[in-house]
Amino acid sequence: MEHKDLKISNIDDYINDIEKEFTLEEKKYTKLRNSFLKDLYKLRKEKNLTQKDLEKMTAIKQSTIAKIEKGRINPSLNNILKLVIAMGKTIKIEEENKNN
Repeated sequence: MEHKDLKISNIDDYINDIEKEFTLEEKKYTKLRNSFLKDLYKLRKEKNLTQKDLEKMTAIKQSTIAKIEKGRINPSLNNILKLVIAMGKTIKIEEENKNN
């Protein structure tokens, strides 16, 4: 899906602006991805960790962590697992909530 260069301040505004162009599957993907990245950011904050702290714990560069949190890059599964494990969590695959 191609999009014009939009000057939008955050990912939520971006999603809301282009949502009408998405197929149902694209909406599900975007919502899940956005939710995961928000949760990752919130978890780091709850643990009182800086991106630099996570860099030391995971060997993932701080600049890469920043790009992951902002949704600018798609992290590898290895990097996701390193970040989640470093913060004392795991990932579980669950049934999709049909109400969303």
